[in-house]
Formats: sequence, C-alpha cells, structure tokens
Amino acid sequence: MSQVPPPRYSIVERDRRLIVTDNWARDKTPPSSPTLPSSSGRDLLPAKSGDSANRIVRAGEDGGTLLRRLALAACAGAEDAEGRPIFTSASWFDTKAKRQFSLGRSGVERLGGTVLAFLMVVGFFFVLAFVIGFEALFIAFLLLVVVGKNIASIGTRWVDRLQKLPID
Repeated sequence: MSQVPPPRYSIVERDRRLIVTDNWARDKTPPSSPTLPSSSGRDLLPAKSGDSANRIVRAGEDGGTLLRRLALAACAGAEDAEGRPIFTSASWFDTKAKRQFSLGRSGVERLGGTVLAFLMVVGFFFVLAFVIGFEALFIAFLLLVVVGKNIASIGTRWVDRLQKLPID
C-alpha cells in the first residue's frame, strides 16, 4: 500500500491571524512575519466602498469591540460569511422561535448593550447581597417571579425589534 503524501498547505494561527504556508514550494525559505495592523487598530489597506461587514469587524472606537464581543458571546460565536454575528432565538424567551438572522452594526450594538446591561444588573444584585446580606436576593427573586410570567412576550417584542434593524 502506498503512503499518503504530506499536505500541500499548513495553516498555523499566530497573534490571532491565520498563516498559510505552501509545503510544496520549491523555495524553502521560512515564511515572512505577517503584516500587522497599525497601533491605531485600523487596517493597513484603505476601506473599500460598500465594505460594510468590515466596519462591524473593525468596530474599535467608542467601545464597539466590547459590545461586539458580548454580542458574539450571546450568538455563541456564530458568524455569517461576511463576519456578521448570527442571532438565534430560543423558545423560552421568543414565542416565534427558532429564528436566525444576521446582525448589522446597530444590531450588534443593541444586543451587546442588552447583554452588558443584564450583566450589570446581575453584578449589582451580587454586590447588594454582599453588602446587605442574602436577604437582598429576595428582591431579585420577586422581580424574577413578576417578570418571569411575561418573559416570552417581552422577549418576542425585543427580538422583533432586533430583527428589523438594518444589516448595513
């Protein structure tokens, strides 16, 4: 039986970038170091007109990277071919579930802001429980009971508004 030849290309991740090396190249010089972006965070190449997906990926100003990371965490890391997060709803908070749609810049900001606000509320209740005592968690429990009855209708309206936002 013959042996399988070595693969033509090897792919290695370095500094959050993929480096592709042609193993069959006649010239066996080591690969050059990748071109890194400038310290300002912008790409070295000028932006092309109609390059809307890259604006979302490069959202570095005004806290956009934090909101993008939170939105990606809420989307379980799912992205479409153009780098936009894909939001998937669940039946416990959306009566029209299971819906999937891509988020534009405004959708990423809305979803990331919602996740950030939720984390801040949870953190507030934990700090309150630490300062006052575990009796403060009773307030959170009461709020959950009151809001829990309407969580599906509130979530459905929120997802409807999120879906109507422009994709850019």
